[in-house]
Amino acid sequence: MWIVGITGVIGAGKSSVARALVDLGGHWLNADQMARQAIEPNTEGWQLVIDRFGHDLLQPGGQINRALLATRLGHDQERWQQLEQIIHPRVRQLQAIALFHLAQQDQQAVALLDIPLLFETGAEQLCDSTVAVLCGSSQQQRLQQRGGMMNPSQQAVQQAMMARQLSEQQKRQRADRVIDNSGPWADTQQQVATLWQQLTEEYATATDRVWPLLWSPFLPANLPTHHFFG
Repeated sequence: MWIVGITGVIGAGKSSVARALVDLGGHWLNADQMARQAIEPNTEGWQLVIDRFGHDLLQPGGQINRALLATRLGHDQERWQQLEQIIHPRVRQLQAIALFHLAQQDQQAVALLDIPLLFETGAEQLCDSTVAVLCGSSQQQRLQQRGGMMNPSQQAVQQAMMARQLSEQQKRQRADRVIDNSGPWADTQQQVATLWQQLTEEYATATDRVWPLLWSPFLPANLPTHHFFG
């Protein structure tokens, strides 16, 4: 299995690029969905969040009110880091479990991990290849359009994330490949097609892969890892 980390600043179009790669045969592990899973009611992550940030965050049915949580954290980067210290390890385990099941189905799969803080958290070490999606000067326009559809709490989440992210230039320098998504979508699609060809060729000739060795520490003990290690 070949694991590709996809990153980019907010508004760059990571999800759109991931979906385009899925159309070509990739398998997308959606980080935002997993972040929600990490704090589902009655999970360990859920308990840690409400213990640290307040039981009044709970909505009828037990779900954490993410909007209220974001408002409560505001621009306090230290408290956002505390939240990430709860969520990120659990997302990593969910990713590892998903990769485990994907490898059981298809050991030649190309897995796509969209990770906004890929380089900031050192997660690039868990990827065979990294891709930065860039949007250049169009970011501001996209954020304004997106901001018009956001409530204040969603805007707080966005601003907190932006404060922690590397610049586009830094992401460009650290990524193995880039997708310039600043122009028409048709141009991006052509780049994605070229990227897919490059990734599959790279996979075919690679001698070292991060799966399963580097991911095994994140797997629950009850999964049969001997399936990979013999």
